[in-house]
Amino acid sequence: MATSALSVASGAAAEPVVRALTGDIVVIRGKLYYKRGKGKKAVYEPVELDLHINPVSLALGAGAAALMAGVGLWWMGLEVRKLSDEERARLEALLAAKEARLATVEERLAAGDERAACREHCYTLTNADLILECLKQCDEQQAEDIEEAKILRREVADLKRRLLGGGFRIENRARLSDWDLGSVF
Repeated sequence: MATSALSVASGAAAEPVVRALTGDIVVIRGKLYYKRGKGKKAVYEPVELDLHINPVSLALGAGAAALMAGVGLWWMGLEVRKLSDEERARLEALLAAKEARLATVEERLAAGDERAACREHCYTLTNADLILECLKQCDEQQAEDIEEAKILRREVADLKRRLLGGGFRIENRARLSDWDLGSVF
């Protein structure tokens, strides 16, 4: 008798949970039109759209997917670790140095004074071949500065992402399949 009372009580308590997991909480209805035919004979035909969404089930599915992704990374030999204070300080110092260098290069590119001075110097030369060679070197220097700025922007963005990403990093470790588990059992 006690067991049947317990099963009735647990069934009544589980009913709201089951309803939340199986019921459609959000329903989106609408019409889409697609074109059938070409030119003047084209006809737009309506298509009814009903989208039933259960946010509770979506949240459970997302949580399960995240858990399985973590297990998969662990199984493959990747491990998420928090950055040590020393490594964080090293990355912050490297970021500051790269940001300073990037600012210098961008100032030089924005000002254009150095390129103008280089070109002015080239025009003071007397030989036409020397002038062309000098102008070519000025253009190459500017191209190098532009390329250096691109590389520095990429590196600064990567360092910021590593530091602002919660201070975690993914490391390789021995894969689980590489471990000798036979000696444990």
